[in-house]
Amino acid sequence: MEDKSQYSGPAKQIDDIESSADHRWYPNYHHPIILSTVGLVYREFGKEIIEKVASKANIVLGYNREEIDSNVNHIFHRFYNAFIKELDAGDNGINILPFEDDTIYRMNTCE
Repeated sequence: MEDKSQYSGPAKQIDDIESSADHRWYPNYHHPIILSTVGLVYREFGKEIIEKVASKANIVLGYNREEIDSNVNHIFHRFYNAFIKELDAGDNGINILPFEDDTIYRMNTCE
């Protein structure tokens, strides 16, 4: 599987326009949604952002590193599925259609 989106490491530049990209949230899982720029940025920095926002809001994510990492990981995946996935799908022109007895994603940003 070739990559459509390009991430240039230390330069922190992400390009989702490259025709060779095929980044998916779960790379070994057949799923129609390719990550857009927002998905790529979230995948790269989302956990760090969650920890920083929680810290600034005085939200305790756990009392040891293992507990904190587990809770951050849980929030990270829930937020992707509840919000970012919809943006990735919309950016890539994916409609909400049945996919293996379920919808591909849910609309959570508007009614």
